[in-house]
Amino acid sequence: MDFDALVSAIVSRVAEKLAEENNQKPKLLILTQEHGEVCHAMLESPRIGEHYRTECALMNDYQVKMEDYEGVLLFNLTNDAMVRIATGVCGTPYTGLVAKALLLGKPVWLPHEEVELFQYEATAAPMYY
Repeated sequence: MDFDALVSAIVSRVAEKLAEENNQKPKLLILTQEHGEVCHAMLESPRIGEHYRTECALMNDYQVKMEDYEGVLLFNLTNDAMVRIATGVCGTPYTGLVAKALLLGKPVWLPHEEVELFQYEATAAPMYY
């Protein structure tokens, strides 16, 4: 076996092994209402990539199978969307996927700054907080 063939065989085996390891990582769904920088930051995050394979629901036109994901990282939770989810009237793909994740018992992680309601903490009625 010549040197080039040996290198090609080694590269091929390493690529197969990396693909196997990547497929063994659990999947994490990034769910947003509007496409922005936060989505790409999470998709490209090396720290998240160490533990999860990430996919963006919006990039897949919300056509995802929730059962395939270990959890959901939720962004852009507006007051309207929160009310829809809480009442079970989920008329958008975004709220529908959130509701499905909750019904399936999937963990839903939501950064505090991504919840619209928290932006009114200084001015809203105290009962909200």
